Amino acid sequence: MSAQKKNKLGIGCFGVSLIVIVAAGLGYYFGRRLLLGEELTPLQGSQIIPADAVATGFISTDINDWQELEQFDTFGARESVEENWQQWQNELGSENIEVNYQEDIEPWLGNLMMAFLPNIDDTSEPNVGVIAGVKNKLKARNFLNKIKDNPDTEVIESEYQNITVYQVTSTENPEGVWFSFFDNQAVMGDAQTVIEQFIDTYRGADSIVSVKEAHETTREKLNQKNPLFQTYITDYNYFIGDIITESFDLPDTAEIPMIETAVTTFDIQDHGINLSTIVNLSNPLYSEISSTTTHKLINKISDDVIFMIDGVALKTIWEQVEVNRQLIPELDQFIVLLESFTGNALNLNLQDDIFAWLDGEFAFGLSVDENNSFADTGMKGLFLMETGDRTLAENTLNQIERLTGSDQFIRIEKEENNGVSSTKWTTIEGQLLSYGWLEDNLLFVNLSQEENIDTITNSNTSLQSNENFTLTTQTLPQDNFGYVFFDIEKTVNILNEFAPDFFENAPPESQPIINALKGIAITSSSNNPNTSQLDINISLQKK
Repeated sequence: MSAQKKNKLGIGCFGVSLIVIVAAGLGYYFGRRLLLGEELTPLQGSQIIPADAVATGFISTDINDWQELEQFDTFGARESVEENWQQWQNELGSENIEVNYQEDIEPWLGNLMMAFLPNIDDTSEPNVGVIAGVKNKLKARNFLNKIKDNPDTEVIESEYQNITVYQVTSTENPEGVWFSFFDNQAVMGDAQTVIEQFIDTYRGADSIVSVKEAHETTREKLNQKNPLFQTYITDYNYFIGDIITESFDLPDTAEIPMIETAVTTFDIQDHGINLSTIVNLSNPLYSEISSTTTHKLINKISDDVIFMIDGVALKTIWEQVEVNRQLIPELDQFIVLLESFTGNALNLNLQDDIFAWLDGEFAFGLSVDENNSFADTGMKGLFLMETGDRTLAENTLNQIERLTGSDQFIRIEKEENNGVSSTKWTTIEGQLLSYGWLEDNLLFVNLSQEENIDTITNSNTSLQSNENFTLTTQTLPQDNFGYVFFDIEKTVNILNEFAPDFFENAPPESQPIINALKGIAITSSSNNPNTSQLDINISLQKK
């Protein structure tokens, strides 16, 4: 028969396939929601942390994140982590809680956040709450059942806003701990009120997200890939306001730039470790923000340096020190001594004659050189400074020359090398230092016995092309106020060559750390007068 049989369900193959696909999708969706869960992110955790929290912390529990450290010679970091886990498990065992982290917790734990909440009864001790991401709800439920079945613990259940709250007590800890589950999070606390605050926020009370998102730079940090570790302080004065006042014995009239919030992240990057801190101020710390540096003077710094610092406008930095000197009596006393020396010994005003013309970019590099060192120190240095007032700079230098010229042990000479005029200070042992103008507005101060400045500043290899410097600075913010760079690898090699016993008395545990370090780079930056960011990169030896 040619007549085609009719499908009794009234659907064809396409319809059956569609049902299978939809069913599979729904199964995956509800299976994921009801069984699998998901890992916690800083932003997700913040959504259930009360708005009055004074600080939060985030730590990744993803073994893949921590295994990024494995590519580096991380001076026993893995062993240290494992030791801490073992110590924690031993503490659980001492409380008769038979829990194995790898078997009972790791399969369901998807990152942790801590919240420090105001304690009405004792303001000096905030309440502590913990939020755990639940990436596998079935495994988490098995863990809860294991706690319930433990004969040495008692689990008391109660209800708060239609959510079950558990209190776990034992003979060693009669007060116990409280915890609860909702959505993809487990919350724990040292007090019942902590859990209730989490639940209130989950049900719609104000969360800390609004506080964090008030600052653009903070919001960017929250939205970045999960860091290994992150802290966020929303009430800085709660922690250190009184400490600052008492430590420095400040007068009641002192105006301290108030830190509103501070966020610090710890990341693993290609070079090694990045530590980044962003501080938001209620009032600008600086009366004016200097322009960022172009780092162009680094091209004149040789790649053999072990230390380098560059930046912009020492004048502005000094002005801010002057404004805030009264906040720190010890700093004020030091400045008074400095002003007295420049005034009495040099007949110069520290502010008007010295810092007034230090208004451009600057760079300073320090190297090891046994043959051409400064004052037989084994070190040599080069300082470069742009200025917008060469006349004032020359007047200051001439004044110093007149006073130094009366010293019978120092001879001042003028000379020229390759078209560059310089002033040279010499002693019976040879050249002490020299200085002059490389360009109309660029001063150099050469702290070495090397007489040809052209050889120093036009080296074939500048620091900009140094592999260690490039590696350590490449992920730092590009618009910044300058770098501080330490070449640890080169320094250690030099010490091992010329002073092999230098580390002889160092603690044994310090040697692996020293050997693991390649370089350290520090920079500061700012998006606006109320925001300050500090970044530290630590480059590590790879295995």
